[in-house]
Amino acid sequence: MSPAASWWELLLASATQAPPAVRLCLGTALVALTLHVLVLRRGGGGGARVDRVEGGRAAEGSAPPPQPPQSNAAHPPRRLSLSTPGLLFNSAAAGVAVAPGAPPELAPGGKAALRALLAPGQQRDLFLITLLQPVAGVTEAQQAEALTAALVAEGLLGSGAGQLPPHRSLVCSTHVGRVALVRQLATELHVEACAETVAELSRFGVRLQHLSAAAEPGSQGALSTWLFRTWPALDDSAKET
Repeated sequence: MSPAASWWELLLASATQAPPAVRLCLGTALVALTLHVLVLRRGGGGGARVDRVEGGRAAEGSAPPPQPPQSNAAHPPRRLSLSTPGLLFNSAAAGVAVAPGAPPELAPGGKAALRALLAPGQQRDLFLITLLQPVAGVTEAQQAEALTAALVAEGLLGSGAGQLPPHRSLVCSTHVGRVALVRQLATELHVEACAETVAELSRFGVRLQHLSAAAEPGSQGALSTWLFRTWPALDDSAKET
């Protein structure tokens, strides 16, 4: 007889001879001891691992947050989102004021940059996100229609080659809405001019490119300058379209 078996038999014999109250306590202890042994045998003594992300960085002891794939040196990412205020449109980074009959002004180099990203053969999923600034007497729906009309008039929005499909031009009316759209799109890179939005998105591990909305006098604009410096081949695409 093994030592373990004799130990169990001695304990059971003692329990059968003990008073009822003692037998109840011993029975409860036996059940708890048996469950503990089973857990140890199955390797469950370490507890469940919970991965969490704090401030865009993995907490100590957890797995790092998933990172989007890096683009190669020749081409921008295939899935790209662009916040238009201050980059495509000549406005503050906080938003664009647009109304029927008052289209937003394009930023220097903004049109050329967008045409390069939309050039035929690029096969890129590009999304524009425009935060609309309130305009007295104009509804958000009217602003969205005016924005669409302005992009169509510039030849940037449509169903033709080198144009952005209309459903990829998105609008929102709050900073929170802009952050939510970027997270839902989950693109490989988001280009943003608003420091507040960049700070918020960095908490979620979003890959970001922060550009200044203020263009230097005589420059081609922040978006165009960054884009063609980072991917020079796109400059040729813009010239061909």
